[in-house]
Amino acid sequence: MSAADGFDGGSVQMKMEIELTAISGDKRVLIGRLPLVLNAKADIFLLDNPTVPLTRREIQVRDLMVEGKVRKEIGVELNISASSVKSVAGLLYKKYHVNGRAELLRRLANE
Repeated sequence: MSAADGFDGGSVQMKMEIELTAISGDKRVLIGRLPLVLNAKADIFLLDNPTVPLTRREIQVRDLMVEGKVRKEIGVELNISASSVKSVAGLLYKKYHVNGRAELLRRLANE
């Protein structure tokens, strides 16, 4: 690839989707689809969805973040400290491969 192709020397990404199917006898049933991103520069694969299942607490914090609640409000609603909310949010960012709240919320809005 060259600059004429739109390649500026940074990483190149290819996006695709993996279909998960179950086969029972002669029937094939679609279970779901997973978005997949190939980062050619780093030779790594990343899923847009979390690669590790979310805990009940992570789901609660994520859902309240989507509702627009701030750390203190989430803590009060879940009866945990704002510091604990911050820790759970950090785990969510890692699992979703994002760098912060705004990026997480954008990703969730696009799902």
